[in-house]
Amino acid sequence: MIHRRGKETCLRGKLTNALLGLSASCEVAAQKDGLCALADQAVVQVGWSLAFMNSTAQQVLDLIESQAASGSGARN
Repeated sequence: MIHRRGKETCLRGKLTNALLGLSASCEVAAQKDGLCALADQAVVQVGWSLAFMNSTAQQVLDLIESQAASGSGARN
């Protein structure tokens, strides 16, 4: 579950920074998994709505959870 605390602009900044960091980490590690693909797609979107931010954040959490459950960790 996502708890939104803060102003929309602050939340947008936090999500943007997290996705940019993830995208950069994936590029450095030459990873191409679903989480990396999601980050790459999201950072090029313009005009993030609250619905887009919520959906993207939930997808990130779901992918992290599924990777942890499958034990795939940081593999390609």
